[in-house]
Amino acid sequence: MALSPRQIIVWVTGILAIAVTLDGRVAVTASRDSTLNVWNLEDKTEF
Repeated sequence: MALSPRQIIVWVTGILAIAVTLDGRVAVTASRDSTLNVWNLEDKTEF
């Protein structure tokens, strides 16, 4: 699934960055240790 910048909302804090699709189905999290996770929010699983 390709996402355009208009389809995501991003929050950035000192520890974590979170991007969520506007439909609320997918989230991407990133941490300072370069860990990147993609989450299916409908069934609360990690891709």
